[in-house]
Amino acid sequence: MTTDQAIERDPVYFTILPSKAGFTDQLYQFSVFYKLGLSLGYVYLHSKYVSDREGSEDIYDFLGFNEHFQQHTLTPKDRLYHLMGTNNCQGQEKMGRFGAVKGVLKRAKFWAVRKLFFDEFNFVDVGLDETALHIQNLEPIEHFQNLVRNIASRNFTGDPKRKNVVRFYLVTGRYFFLKLAPLVCQKIPYFQDGLDLRSTYFKHVRNELTNSIFDEDKIKLEMHIRLGDTALMETPWHSFVPLWSGRSLRPLIEYPDKSNKIFAHTMDVTDYWRFLKKFTSYFEPDDVSMAVFSDGYERAFKELFRMLDDLSLDDKQIQALKESSLTYEQEKFSVFDEIRNCVCVVGENNKALKDLVNASLVADVIVMGCNQNMISKLLVAYGNANPDRTSIIIMLYRDKLPDYQIMLGERAVIYPVDIADLDSDDRLVDAVSAIKRRYTV
Repeated sequence: MTTDQAIERDPVYFTILPSKAGFTDQLYQFSVFYKLGLSLGYVYLHSKYVSDREGSEDIYDFLGFNEHFQQHTLTPKDRLYHLMGTNNCQGQEKMGRFGAVKGVLKRAKFWAVRKLFFDEFNFVDVGLDETALHIQNLEPIEHFQNLVRNIASRNFTGDPKRKNVVRFYLVTGRYFFLKLAPLVCQKIPYFQDGLDLRSTYFKHVRNELTNSIFDEDKIKLEMHIRLGDTALMETPWHSFVPLWSGRSLRPLIEYPDKSNKIFAHTMDVTDYWRFLKKFTSYFEPDDVSMAVFSDGYERAFKELFRMLDDLSLDDKQIQALKESSLTYEQEKFSVFDEIRNCVCVVGENNKALKDLVNASLVADVIVMGCNQNMISKLLVAYGNANPDRTSIIIMLYRDKLPDYQIMLGERAVIYPVDIADLDSDDRLVDAVSAIKRRYTV
């Protein structure tokens, strides 16, 4: 029997090995590869997703993600990956203690796991970003689909007793995020088989006693402020150190003011506060319930102190910076205290993450900055598919207009707003009008 005849007789299966990344990056990979695999006519088999990021270890349990696919799992024996010193997420080796022993066990997994327990499968690994798949022009998408199909089929078995399983994974990610993912999201906005992860979440979360952070009788606005290694830090002597500006963190540079062009791409907590003050001025005081989420400045200060030698500070300045770190976060976020019906959730922990996820899925309006992808990636998988109830996103930016519509496609309506031009930006007025039409009488 030829390979082609075997394929016609038995379906080709596929699964996804997410890279070592934040859980929304993994969900974004799932969304794109799931659509790609289905578009090739393959049948999905689930490999358990795990997160090893601190504060998000049980996030997939909270989402009900793995549980949803438990009837279509690749194998119940995937727990053996953990026993062998690794897991089934690409690149997520956990050596820890007894690293040498676990290293040997990891190398032995191809015999102990694949040979003894996976004889029924013929795995065909297809790494996106590999040279064979790297073509400059992906459109029409059929060109890329045919290329993937041809590369995978070369390694299919004609043995009717073994299932061909294509395993998609990333090699580097740049080609994926810049070219393939936006194309797939645009051409295939929804899961072809009607997969509704959003409904799965809400059915599952009923058992979690998860209460919304919003007042139910008001317009629900969520604001997400990403800081961490993207923060703009102000020193006690009022100079500025941007930790991220779309380039490498090293070396850190101290600026005496914000006149340098690098600050055209940065935003501070104060910018978000100014927007919220302007936005609420269009509504009655009790019309809007607001929740401001941020990872805060803890990681930002860790990054700053880790690279402190870049700045050539004297002992007095270093001491002043350390003292400032103790109250910096509280002082920065205290500006939101004056805004009525506004709750701040600052910090990185398990509960804060779950509150953020839940708020992102129930919010009527989402406000975020131009360097923030987390919620966008979550909505690609969990956004509302009802065209009348898609998320309304206000994308704050400075200088350069981002194009997040290519990622979200039909999952959201996006209103970009220039933070430097709040008083005359018609797009803010347009966003307010759309919100009032949908949520007020």
